[in-house]
Amino acid sequence: MGTGYVPRAVVLDPDGGSARIFSQGLRENDTPPEPGAWWRLVPIIVVTASLVAFALTIEQIGLALSGPAAVGIGALVAPGIKVWEALAAAVVLVVMAWAIFILGLGLTIPLWPVW
Repeated sequence: MGTGYVPRAVVLDPDGGSARIFSQGLRENDTPPEPGAWWRLVPIIVVTASLVAFALTIEQIGLALSGPAAVGIGALVAPGIKVWEALAAAVVLVVMAWAIFILGLGLTIPLWPVW
């Protein structure tokens, strides 16, 4: 083991797994998707959008607002979630992120919007 062993292993291991999955998919018989199957992708798209929104807004509006916004966007596709549960999750997320990243690690993440 030398310099760069771990980063190289971390990069190459998922690539090998992806290649195995891809080749297995090519060998299986192709069945047409059922009508309306694209609706199953909506939660993936919305959760990804919430992460992108968080990444794009954290420096402008701060952690205290971008965290709850991300939770709120993600909660749109959560079946049966109550408003108070989403609010509680947002508060816990912001407090934990503040404690870990700002207090614990000393990162310069803005907590509140910069006006």
